[in-house]
Amino acid sequence: MRIFLRGFFSVFFVLLLLGRCFAAEENAKIPRDFLRYSVTAAMTDLDPQKGTSSGAFTLGEHLWEGLVRSSGEEILPGMAHRWTLSEEGLQYRFFLRPSFWSDGTPLTAGDFVYALQRLLDPERKNPYAFIAYGLKNARAYNHGKLKDFARVGVVAPDPLTLDFSLEERDGSFLSRLALLPFLPVPRHFDKTLSRDAYATSSRTMLFNGPFLMERWIPGEEILLRKNPDYWNASVVRLPGISMRVIKDPEKALKMFEAGELDFCHIPPSKYVSYLRRGKGELFLTGAVDWIRFNCRKRPGTPWGSNLNFRRALGYALDRGVFVEKTTQRLYFPHTRYVFPLLKGVHRPYRDEYPLTFYPLEGDPERARKYLAQALKEMDLESPRDILASFLIQDGEECRAMAEELKRQVESVLGISFTPVYVTRKERESREYSGNFDLVYGGWIPDYNDPMTYLEIWESHQRKNSGSYDNPEYDALLQAARHEENPQKRMDLLFRAEVLLLEDAPMIPLQLRRKAWICSPRVHNLTHSFIGTEFNFITTWIEP
Repeated sequence: MRIFLRGFFSVFFVLLLLGRCFAAEENAKIPRDFLRYSVTAAMTDLDPQKGTSSGAFTLGEHLWEGLVRSSGEEILPGMAHRWTLSEEGLQYRFFLRPSFWSDGTPLTAGDFVYALQRLLDPERKNPYAFIAYGLKNARAYNHGKLKDFARVGVVAPDPLTLDFSLEERDGSFLSRLALLPFLPVPRHFDKTLSRDAYATSSRTMLFNGPFLMERWIPGEEILLRKNPDYWNASVVRLPGISMRVIKDPEKALKMFEAGELDFCHIPPSKYVSYLRRGKGELFLTGAVDWIRFNCRKRPGTPWGSNLNFRRALGYALDRGVFVEKTTQRLYFPHTRYVFPLLKGVHRPYRDEYPLTFYPLEGDPERARKYLAQALKEMDLESPRDILASFLIQDGEECRAMAEELKRQVESVLGISFTPVYVTRKERESREYSGNFDLVYGGWIPDYNDPMTYLEIWESHQRKNSGSYDNPEYDALLQAARHEENPQKRMDLLFRAEVLLLEDAPMIPLQLRRKAWICSPRVHNLTHSFIGTEFNFITTWIEP
């Protein structure tokens, strides 16, 4: 038996090595006119109704086509070649162009209805279900208060017509339709799979977008090829895209310099030297990073539900020092919540509603006063009695951030602040199950309006994983949804932002900025701080 096992393992390791060699050979065979880039985190699930990461949104936009596409401020036709809106602004009708899934089956309006039913299914608990709450009865169905999905405001009267009924006017509705959660799912195919199996591998999904997925090696690579049957295939100039998982940014940069990648992000340790040499560019991603508190009342760990403790932590931080030590000022310190470059009424939001809520360098004296009050309220004798754990994704950058936060918080407040490093999957699992004290997170805007940052903190939202609950805050957002005067509506949103900062269910840390470098062979590669990070549909590469 031992001889047999020894032989078995020898064969196993030979096959493993051969497999790696074949994989390396496949990578080497990627044609030069394919766009090649890397990401630091592996994709685990591309289900459109489950996805939450910017990587999933970017890939989804290239694999599937929704009713519309967004390009900057413009809404472009997608599977819908035209649409109408009723005079009162509550009824949309979309007219679909004839098209097919990648198995040759016709795509129908019913595939969009089916996708929304999956998104809003209360048993699935999809974090992005809130994005469809503008539809009539969508929130009630998602929260289990309404059992009949037929009463939700979406219906397909025929295979090429789709009707939406809204609760109230929503100027962002069209741009929301371009997002991943609204993308269609082939019901005829999904019904042949076990539950939750759709889009878990290249064999368990169908496509109707600009590209088809040819290969998905989990944790290593995703390879896309141009979809010749895409309705707008003439505008797609790339024959394919190779996305490789390279966890080490330094390694990715070396691969770019060696000509193995066509663009990559420059790590914080290198970006200054590259920019000084005229290599690379900077752009804001739209991401606002924060520390989220678990606001539930939990015996034994009462600090998250204590307002004065949350405020103490917010004022304890020197955000300028934080970004300098962790990213060499690649990221910007952020002293408010809403991303400042979003649209206001006539000018950028930050210009119409200036706000510096937290001092850039913090306010240690004020922080300690809040902490003293918190200790009395929690019936604790000493700051050392507070043992706060901080959930954060493992990785070099996150570790640097967690250690600097620990240094600042413990030196100013004297409490115990313990980072807990986990995988992305475990962080999300613990966060949405409420199993955390504090957690590192952030948000990228889905559309160009402050509401995209504010709505995720409403008491009924599943994205509100810390269970923040203030009826006044909910009322401000609901009033903004009904307000037709643009200035009064924006005033309401600003009041909501200030109230959120005062209640401190989260404390803002920084604005993410990225440095990136791109080969001169690559043309028309666009990036945005709204929705998906990159758009490759009209990108092309010189021979």
